[in-house]
Amino acid sequence: MANYQKYNRQQAVQLSRHNERQHGDKTEHSNEMIDKTRTHLNYNLAPHNVKPMKFIDDRLKEIYVHGNASTVMTSYVLTLPKDFQGNQEEFFKEAYNFFENRVGKENVISAWVHLDETQPHIHFQNVPVVYDEKRKRYKLKGKDFETKKSLKEFHPELQTYLEGKLKVPCNVLNGATDNGNKTINQLKAETLKRENDILQKKIVEQENIIAEKNKIIDSYTPKKKMFGKESDAELIVRNKKIIESEANKRLENVKEKEKNFKEQCKAKVEEINKAIKILKNAEH
Repeated sequence: MANYQKYNRQQAVQLSRHNERQHGDKTEHSNEMIDKTRTHLNYNLAPHNVKPMKFIDDRLKEIYVHGNASTVMTSYVLTLPKDFQGNQEEFFKEAYNFFENRVGKENVISAWVHLDETQPHIHFQNVPVVYDEKRKRYKLKGKDFETKKSLKEFHPELQTYLEGKLKVPCNVLNGATDNGNKTINQLKAETLKRENDILQKKIVEQENIIAEKNKIIDSYTPKKKMFGKESDAELIVRNKKIIESEANKRLENVKEKEKNFKEQCKAKVEEINKAIKILKNAEH
């Protein structure tokens, strides 16, 4: 099943960056399913190379935009069915053709096929433009570009179209599309849960580090007393220095782990807060 969502300008920027993987090689994605070693396999089926926000701005200059309009982009996400037996590349090509025919070629922002996640899927983004018969002009209509009625008809039409073109079963309606039959909000909620699980794991690691540090400190005194019973004064001093040196090295290692952990936690919390903000905005 294809997911359909509406986005304001800020959300459009964030989603476009995600689809284009504009995070840098050293940045962790919030989606743990992304395999960076396969990201180079992703490709864009859009008929142009214009950056998403520039494309949106240019298109909005060509049509009528009401002053209260907030939605500037809509998006369809279609996942390759797990039981699909045909050609994967042809599946996404025909899916793109279906979406393009639905929204108009001149309104296609991008159509990224992602092959670096658990199941291949396409993110089709467009400017929601309709023709106003009464005023004889094109206008932005993000609020109700797709209605409940049109979406209900949309999925059977999609399956019929794909099977007609590909000549093989395309089960896009029976739940065989894995994440494709979940809403965007459900996927975001699952991502937040994964992030929280990671954070809780890090907290446990931090507690173990603190326990290790306390153990080192607590164990130093009895060891010193034990060596203090030796009659050879030089041996006492030498062993004391060895113990102190080893303890200091271990403590430095603990401190470094604590520093790294705090930085990781801060980064994860910031990512979670951003995701929560996006989720709230999407719900409104």
